[in-house]
Amino acid sequence: MMQRLSCFLVVFLLMFKGEIWGQNRPKASDPGFSFRNVPVIKKDTLKTSIISPGFYTGHLGFFCKKELQLEKTIAVPLRFRLGSLEYVNWMEQKPNAVKPK
Repeated sequence: MMQRLSCFLVVFLLMFKGEIWGQNRPKASDPGFSFRNVPVIKKDTLKTSIISPGFYTGHLGFFCKKELQLEKTIAVPLRFRLGSLEYVNWMEQKPNAVKPK
C-alpha cells in the first residue's frame, strides 16, 4: 500500500509544469538563429502536379506487368527472377547489395 501511495505521489507531482532551474532561459536580445525569421516554403514557388491513375503500371517492364496480371488472377504473389538473387538486388539498388562477381 505504501509503494502504491508513493507511486501516486510521484506521478501527481510530475503532472504539474514547473521551472527547470538548471537551464538558463535565452534573453530576448540574444542574437541567435530562429526558425520564425526564416521562411521554410515560399508560396509562389510551390507547384503541385496530379499523377494519372495508371502512371505506375504504365511504366512497368514486361515481366513486372505479367507478374501483376498473374497475381490478380491467382491471388498469390508469384515473382519471376532473371538472374541470381544477389544480381537482382544489385540491379534494383537495394540497401547493402553488392555487385556479384
